[in-house]
Amino acid sequence: TLFLAPYSSHVRTYVQVTDDGQFHGGELDLHIHIPKGLTVSDEAGNRVKLDANTGLTNTYVAKRVDVFFAALEQHFGIGRGSVTFHEAPANLSSLDDMNSVMTATAFSGGESDGQALHMLFTGPLGDGVWAFSPGAPGAVARRNTPMSTVVVGLWGAPADADALATLHEVGHFIGLSHTSELDGFGHDALSDTPVCSGISKDNLDVCPDVNNLMFPVGFLEQASVSPSQKRVVQGSPMYRAFASPQAKPAFGLQRPTQATASTAISTRWLTGHDGAMTKIERNLASTFCAHGPGRNQKARFKSTAAINALKAIADNSSASPILRARANAVLMGASGN
Repeated sequence: TLFLAPYSSHVRTYVQVTDDGQFHGGELDLHIHIPKGLTVSDEAGNRVKLDANTGLTNTYVAKRVDVFFAALEQHFGIGRGSVTFHEAPANLSSLDDMNSVMTATAFSGGESDGQALHMLFTGPLGDGVWAFSPGAPGAVARRNTPMSTVVVGLWGAPADADALATLHEVGHFIGLSHTSELDGFGHDALSDTPVCSGISKDNLDVCPDVNNLMFPVGFLEQASVSPSQKRVVQGSPMYRAFASPQAKPAFGLQRPTQATASTAISTRWLTGHDGAMTKIERNLASTFCAHGPGRNQKARFKSTAAINALKAIADNSSASPILRARANAVLMGASGN
């Protein structure tokens, strides 16, 4: 019992250790909750119905699961465990604002506490958010609390982009912070992640941490993580750590055979055009996860030229739905609506 006068609280600590105190890999069990009747768009704009009963036989779902685990193993050395699907209530298929998103983070389908990641697949999230962790960290081993589940909005992105956006959120869920915050003041507490001093909408491309998985801008040229970030994730009780090299089991049928982890989110999909992103596009592509200060975009676009550029993005049918949604949200804020 923890006493914080004049109140007291009960604290539960989860600890897992290896025989020699070193990391020898491990497996993460994944529970995916899919709302009844959920229909989303794929990369080509086709409508795809998702169903908890079909699970990994659905190619759309299988690709995202495969690439997520490939990225998790590539960056953090944690392999694929079991994957279980659960049907969620139909009302969780549309989360139009952050209040409803935060309500969804409490849904764990009545599952018991334990070492596993719970994830809710749903349609596009309100405010142009791609995915959302309820905390940094969340309740990685507790179920049915407001901090228990990572929510993933499916915007019609390529599978590798969905996987990287999800892995960024899982990083938050385990305890990683943004390497630099867009307000120019905050950054993580790790000594080996660079900090972007004087970060602004005009210098994102030259930030020393621009390629880090936990940089707050949603576009990654070459995702990477630092040794300390690996240590934080590998120290989480969310997955089952192997106690020794000899304890590592042979992987079964759950292990993907051909999936590879992408190291970048496609700018072509985000913007609808080839070549470098404009400064306004880069700003719109920031903080898709809704974490951290500096997320509010209204003050960044005051000029007539900026407003016209936002309107062009919002009206561009070739741009990604998430970038258009962000442009519309900023325009609504700029107009005072």
